[in-house]
Amino acid sequence: ERLPTNIADLYEAGIHPDYDLEALLNTTDLYNQASPIHSRRFPEALAIARRGGLQGLEAIAWARTASFYLNSRNELDLHTGRNHASGLLGICARERRPVTEWECVYGDQMRRTQEIAHVLDLYAQVYQTMQQE
Repeated sequence: ERLPTNIADLYEAGIHPDYDLEALLNTTDLYNQASPIHSRRFPEALAIARRGGLQGLEAIAWARTASFYLNSRNELDLHTGRNHASGLLGICARERRPVTEWECVYGDQMRRTQEIAHVLDLYAQVYQTMQQE
């Protein structure tokens, strides 16, 4: 039910999900992790990250983090938006991590991004092995 919306949001941001499986999987993972609005803002943030020169995992983790910064109209807003990752922020506060809100969320989003990349790498290896047999 959610996948068509995720795909449409990626296309709207200029990201072709057929050629960017990593972006699609991260959009879907973000939907499962947080409020649906964050997966809706992720493609827009990813396009901004890439236009700004970020690439690969760094661009994806940045965009995932940025998707939590929303204004009162639930629009992506890195300047005046509030960080809506209350669960992650609560963990960092409880563990007394000496990090900013951005660093707290970015660390978790990079971890998730790396796990997705790892699964894609394993899939590619299995697929390549199957093709050689």
